[in-house]
Amino acid sequence: MTFTGFVNTYAEKVAAERVGKRTYGVKAIANDIQVKPLFMKTDTDIATNALHALQSRVDVPDEKIKLTVKDGWVTLEGNVDWYYQKNAAELAAKYLGGVRGVTDDIKVKPQVSTTEVKHKIEEALKRNAEVDARRVNVTSSDGKVTLWGNVRSWAK
Repeated sequence: MTFTGFVNTYAEKVAAERVGKRTYGVKAIANDIQVKPLFMKTDTDIATNALHALQSRVDVPDEKIKLTVKDGWVTLEGNVDWYYQKNAAELAAKYLGGVRGVTDDIKVKPQVSTTEVKHKIEEALKRNAEVDARRVNVTSSDGKVTLWGNVRSWAK
């Protein structure tokens, strides 16, 4: 599936891709949508707004994250303890006016054991009625937890 055209925000581009991933039978997506904001902002304005957005979220350890902006493209860097913090930082940046794209180079340095994470994922899969837990395998090794198997869509 190929997406083309123009949108006003980076969030709209990401939303189009998310819809494509949830479409039954789609195995590959080429997202060639271009972001053309209605109102151009300077990189300084975007950086200032992004910094404020990171600082205003309680789920983002903003002191651990650095950002740069070049031609409307925001790059996030740093180390966080949890994936939800990485995700929250990206969400804070991608919905800002003038942002043409986000590169999330934030690394997750977890403070929990991968064995514990593996167990919790397996328990969550068993509780989730939409995912057949027998079709998803979970392993942990060298600080990484890997899930593989078959699900109904990318969004599951």
